[in-house]
Formats: sequence, C-alpha cells, structure tokens
Amino acid sequence: MYSIIYLIFFYYQYYNKIYLIIIMILTISTIVFFFIAIIVSQFIADINLKTAYWLMLLLLYISCANIYMSAYFYTKLRSQSGLIGARGDPGDSGPRGSNGVCVITPNCGIVNCRDLIEKEIEKRITVYKKIKDDIKNGNMLKSDQKKILRKINTFIDILIPVCESGKMTKTEFISHIDETIQ
Repeated sequence: MYSIIYLIFFYYQYYNKIYLIIIMILTISTIVFFFIAIIVSQFIADINLKTAYWLMLLLLYISCANIYMSAYFYTKLRSQSGLIGARGDPGDSGPRGSNGVCVITPNCGIVNCRDLIEKEIEKRITVYKKIKDDIKNGNMLKSDQKKILRKINTFIDILIPVCESGKMTKTEFISHIDETIQ
C-alpha cells in the first residue's frame, strides 16, 4: 500500500530527480521493513499477540505514511499561490497629502499657483468669494456674476504663467497680485 502511494507521487513528480531518489529509498525501505516484520512475526506463537503485533505495525506504517505525506504536501504547497479571488470593495480615501516642495528652484516657495491666486483674490474681492460659495453650494449664477467670474478667471490665467516661472518668491508674487488688482 505504501508503495502504491509512492508510485502515485512518482507519477506527479516524475520530472524531479530528488523526489525519484526519495521515493526509491522509501519504497525499498518499506519492502525491507515488511520482510523483517514477517520474519519477526514467525517467532510469536500466541495468535492474539500476533494479531496485536500486526495491528501495531499497521499503525506504525500509517503514522509514517502520514508524516511523509504531511511533509511532502507542506513543501509542495507552501511555494504555490492560491486561486485569485474576486476584487474586493474599494476602501476609504486616504488623507490629503502635502503639496510638496519646489525642487527645481530653491527660492520659489509656490507649490500650487492657482490656489494661491484664488485665495488672494478672495481676500481682496469679496464678490469673488460669494461667487465661489454659490458655485460650491450648487446655486445658479446670475449673468453679472458670470461676467465677473469670467474676468477673474481670465486674470488668473494670466497670473499662472508668471507664478509658475519661479522668478518670484511667494511674498513677491502676492505683492505682484496686489499691484495688478489695484
């Protein structure tokens, strides 16, 4: 029986020479063990003791086979990945990251030009802040508010290249915004 198990493993692992050698050694040792057990059983006279002897050998044989199969399947399956399951639900969004550092120009100090310009305009033009709040709340804009928003967006589009050029520090650029607004 043990030899049959070895032959099954041989069938699945025929390409690996190490497994072939191990299976051959275990098969030969099983046959030798079986012949020694037959010889030893000839010295037992009582039928009850002989039955107990063969049952103990059977349990020993099953235990050894179990240990071998456990070790074999552990080494075989630990390196294999399992089946790929379905993709799970997306998780919650993480916290917003930092704006980063200006690496190219060490004195630039301006990371997000559009946000800086919009904040400075909101401080100086209160109508723009009200328009931004209306947009955020989903309110419809009036025609005069749309004209103001268009003019300010044009102004922002003009200032962004100046900001991104990196020729001014943050404080110099804020003062430049003040001068252009007045």
